[in-house]
Amino acid sequence: MRAQPQISESILLRGEEVAQLLGVSRAKAYRMMQRREIPVVTFGKAVRVPRESLLLQIRERTVGGGDAV
Repeated sequence: MRAQPQISESILLRGEEVAQLLGVSRAKAYRMMQRREIPVVTFGKAVRVPRESLLLQIRERTVGGGDAV
């Protein structure tokens, strides 16, 4: 059995971690990253999502206001 990733401390998130945080499938998270629907940083072939940028984007797109995230 594989241990759960320590996403609470990661600055840059892998697709699996993005999927877990957003509550979507891994495939959906990777599609969102590929289409640049969420902010990404690339290192060669590696693509990561900056945690703070993702959280900021969620806050900005939240309808109804408040600091839910």
